[in-house]
Amino acid sequence: MRKVSLLLFLFPLLIAMNSCNDEENSNAEKMSDQVILIIDNDTQAPRSEEPLLIISYGNDGKVAYKRVYITDKKGELDLKLERGKYRAEFAYISGKEPDNFLEFDVDNSTPRQLIMPIFDKRDYYDCTLLIIDTETLQPRINEPVIFASLNENDTEISAKTLITDSNGKISFHVVAGKYRAKFGYESSDEIDNTFDFSIKPDGDKNIVMSVKSSSLDDRKPIGYTYFEDNFHWVTSDFGGSDYMNGDFPTTETYIANIKDPYLLNKINAAGWTFDGVVSFRLGYIKFGSASKVNSSKGTITTFPLVVDAEKYTNVKIKVKVARYLTKAGGKDAENFVTVSLAGNGSFSRSSALTFVTLPATNEAYNEWVELEAIAYNVSSNTTISIGKANLISVGRFFLGGVSITKDSKAEIE
Repeated sequence: MRKVSLLLFLFPLLIAMNSCNDEENSNAEKMSDQVILIIDNDTQAPRSEEPLLIISYGNDGKVAYKRVYITDKKGELDLKLERGKYRAEFAYISGKEPDNFLEFDVDNSTPRQLIMPIFDKRDYYDCTLLIIDTETLQPRINEPVIFASLNENDTEISAKTLITDSNGKISFHVVAGKYRAKFGYESSDEIDNTFDFSIKPDGDKNIVMSVKSSSLDDRKPIGYTYFEDNFHWVTSDFGGSDYMNGDFPTTETYIANIKDPYLLNKINAAGWTFDGVVSFRLGYIKFGSASKVNSSKGTITTFPLVVDAEKYTNVKIKVKVARYLTKAGGKDAENFVTVSLAGNGSFSRSSALTFVTLPATNEAYNEWVELEAIAYNVSSNTTISIGKANLISVGRFFLGGVSITKDSKAEIE
């Protein structure tokens, strides 16, 4: 009797389980394997590891859902889709708005591959750049010009070499944007003329670049070191501790408290002038304090650069810094380091810019990171200062190295 009762109890349950399995199988049968291959129409290269937006439409024609997928290294996207209407959207320039679209239907469960060619739909313009010698007023014929595309931050993203024609011109077919031309006045191996310009839809498409001798350049080779300090001279004699070792010792000595002639001579021999709230650690120095008043007053300044008299140069300034992290995990909000110039020089080719603020990334808390800036047309009366950016906020940081090297030839008459 008990067996009969147990069977009567289990029988409806088995029917329900079979019903669920049938429903799952039915849903699985509705799904179809769809592979979408994204390729560049011009190069036929796959657009790998880039976002693709898939839009699904319901039976009423309204959007059911939108989902973003990333293509694999082969430029493919493997999807399982139900029957219905879909739209794929892709941006020719990654990060911009989609400008390529593909509408498709999924009718059955048969696997298939769709190919979505990606077209460059931007407007292109035929342009020329004329190279004129400012001394002879003649075009520079049959000579190489490095032609580069720039991003929004004026960083080169692609470059190629073009040869001027019999009229001293190079021709190029480009979209609206920022570009750079580089030319060697005396030798193509020594670039000493650089010209940044923009192509606009309603602007001039025939550009003129005037080139000149860089005779006022100091002729030092690229990479030549004018100044370098790794602060190894900041020894235990100064009374500071290594805050970066993970134990967060607080022992440090402010520059104002250094009275020992021996230590003052070491500072002078290093080539620095100190001002304000700068303190000595062990092998590096620290800027600022926890006070919003005092933290704005710390700077160090080089002696005048050792550049040949009446000559100029373009230099790359590199600083090795680390943002400050307290033992309790507190982080100063400000993450900027200021580098400034006095005397000749500018951080811009086209205007007077005597200081720049360099952002240290968030990962730089108690970790060293290298920042850099380019200064143009500096000379033997130029000094370079490093310090805090904001005058009211707390933004302590450590400095563990500075180098000033030749970046390129000066472009000054």
